[in-house]
Amino acid sequence: MTEEIIEKVKKFYLYGFDMLTPMGNRTKSEPDDYDVTNKDLRFGFTEDWEGRKKQFDDVYKCKRHNKSHAILLRAWDTDLDRKGMMEIKKAVKDELKKDFVLKGDTIDDSVDQKDRIILLVGNTV
Repeated sequence: MTEEIIEKVKKFYLYGFDMLTPMGNRTKSEPDDYDVTNKDLRFGFTEDWEGRKKQFDDVYKCKRHNKSHAILLRAWDTDLDRKGMMEIKKAVKDELKKDFVLKGDTIDDSVDQKDRIILLVGNTV
């Protein structure tokens, strides 16, 4: 019997949403729920890309239509360790805070600026 080794892929990501009504969200860093809307974007990183995509699909899944309202806008590969990814994420969020309100990793009311945000993240990552 051979043991299969699955390598986990590390990435930064930017998600958008297509729900018609806001959905509640709970972050690790902020204990209070807040609503995510189709005008928001969400930026972060993961050390397990396949697992994180599944989490997004599960969290933002519409039970009535059996589909996820999370839409991957862009993902960037990285070989940084966790500390390096956290430093990049902080730098991106610090830059975003100049023009946007952040709720955890959610960039509030920012979908109309997604191309600008993609460029900013791409240049930083």
